[in-house]
Amino acid sequence: MSQQSPMRFVIRAIRLLLLPFPAAYFLGTSVMVIADHVMRPDRNRVESGDAGEYIGGILLLLVVAKFQIFLGVPSLLILDAKACRLRGYTITAFVIATVISLAFSMMLRAPELGETLGWMFPRVFAILGVPVVLSYLLAFSLRRKGDQ
Repeated sequence: MSQQSPMRFVIRAIRLLLLPFPAAYFLGTSVMVIADHVMRPDRNRVESGDAGEYIGGILLLLVVAKFQIFLGVPSLLILDAKACRLRGYTITAFVIATVISLAFSMMLRAPELGETLGWMFPRVFAILGVPVVLSYLLAFSLRRKGDQ
């Protein structure tokens, strides 16, 4: 039996707890907050959020937790068990990011305002899909460092 470094277990726990969906949520919301601060026309007219925003934030965190439990952790465990290379992680990341972005695009678009699926999908993919792909690539990079 070989003795394994405790750091390997810490890296594995971090990967399973924070990657891909919690990290993608953090990256996506960070991009939206930065864009809001840069694009806001009048910074003096900032209004505090109402109770609906607070409840919406909690619901969004619950959705992220469900994605992580039912999709993120199993996909990382399967990719690890198959000893997939970068290509496997990239394909998995793009498929998951595309499906989730497509689902959110269909839910969030407002046809009465002229928003089509073709208009909404690139925006949702940029805010949600790209961070998911980056999180999977980070998980791959941490796996390789942990296996050395």
